[in-house]
Amino acid sequence: GLLEYLHTKKGYSLETIKKFKLGWDGRNITIPIFNANGECVNFKLRRDPTLPSGSRGMFQISGRGKRRLFNEIVLKKKQERVLIVEGETDCMLLDQFGYAAVTSTGGASGFLFKWVDAFEKAEKIYLCYDIDRNGAGQQGAEKTAEMFHKKGVRVYMIRLPSPRHNEEKIDVSDFFLKRGETKEAFTFLLRSAEEWSGKDFTPPMYEFVNIEQIFGIDYP
Repeated sequence: GLLEYLHTKKGYSLETIKKFKLGWDGRNITIPIFNANGECVNFKLRRDPTLPSGSRGMFQISGRGKRRLFNEIVLKKKQERVLIVEGETDCMLLDQFGYAAVTSTGGASGFLFKWVDAFEKAEKIYLCYDIDRNGAGQQGAEKTAEMFHKKGVRVYMIRLPSPRHNEEKIDVSDFFLKRGETKEAFTFLLRSAEEWSGKDFTPPMYEFVNIEQIFGIDYP
């Protein structure tokens, strides 16, 4: 059933499912999008996971627009750190592990410049986008970092492991669910994050390096 899928395939606890009010409309898993005041302003729909893969769509409430900050309510109070990730799935999983995380509902390149000011209560901001063989996640992270840089806000890049030879990408959910890694391992990557300082600096996350060798972490 749906609960089993969300628990075993997505790694969500019952508390997380309830917190984010995940639902089912008869054909799709529904992910409600709330604004900073807790008002539902949109829905992200994910096709029935038991059916052949189909396109994911956004149910748009008339006049509300498609691109929103998911989980932006965490930005209303002071945070020691906030993580910007790529996708609602990763955002909810990190929230479950106790991290303040947000994402654009518009994908890797969907972050908007006007959102930068919403992070004023965050002491440190981290980016943890997908590592894609086609570079989409890396390009999206750089684009987002540049927006903060223009405002004089420091951001730090968390570098996930490189995709394996049979993988097209790796994201936060893959790190925990496919690689079987722990919160402690992710926290190590977070503490190892390096500041992004503009065009003259190439963040290590873009190099597809083997961080198993660099950090001595054993990824089986």
